[in-house]
Amino acid sequence: RGYGGQIGHSQTPQAVQANSDPARCGDEPVLMARNSGCPVWVGKDRAATARALLAANPDCNVIVSDDGLQHYRLTRDVEIAVVDGTRGHGNGFMLPAGPLREPVSRLETVNAVVLRGASTVAQNATPPRFAMTLAATALRNLRSHRMLPLTQWRAVRVHAIAGIGNPQQFFDALTAHGIAHTPHAFADHHAYSAKDLTFNDCDAVVMTEKDAVKCERFASEKHWALQAEAHVDDTLAQWVIDRIKRKH
Repeated sequence: RGYGGQIGHSQTPQAVQANSDPARCGDEPVLMARNSGCPVWVGKDRAATARALLAANPDCNVIVSDDGLQHYRLTRDVEIAVVDGTRGHGNGFMLPAGPLREPVSRLETVNAVVLRGASTVAQNATPPRFAMTLAATALRNLRSHRMLPLTQWRAVRVHAIAGIGNPQQFFDALTAHGIAHTPHAFADHHAYSAKDLTFNDCDAVVMTEKDAVKCERFASEKHWALQAEAHVDDTLAQWVIDRIKRKH
């Protein structure tokens, strides 16, 4: 949809490029356009957006809809639910009383579940489970784009900001790599300004890649983004492809 961006409220689908404005398209779509190498489109009406993507990219034969599970008007061949392996289902309530978008019972009807933060999962589960982990690799400067290994940050005075669904996971990742920091949690999809990144008592301000796409236009040499790679169970991609082939 492009949540957090102006287009997220528009009925007119639009393509997202690597240099698109996150204020218009949303932060996550811009990050996807940069990292995936695939066409990325956003729009309030997901079915219309999918049709627009296909019209512009006729060779495309698979569409992945981010956060599309509860968009029931959108026809789908495969449903994959992602569950936070650390927080689980929280208090078990749906928004706004809890963290869930649908009841826990919905997991009984999806085709697969991906457990984020799990290195191993139960075998032969129904529906099948797949593990996904995130591995931090380095820190990237938002101005010069130079990379520094995580081991060089243990004597640096750091303030850390995070405007994601679970900021504590980001802060815990920094701590796990020995990076002492002062944490600052913002609302998910927060629209940053320069003053949000201004701290006088530090050598560097560290943030997530999702936050970085919105801060690059006013970033200084003090601002860095944590690079992380997702490692998903190798069998998931083939499982999806096999399922689609069976249905088509």
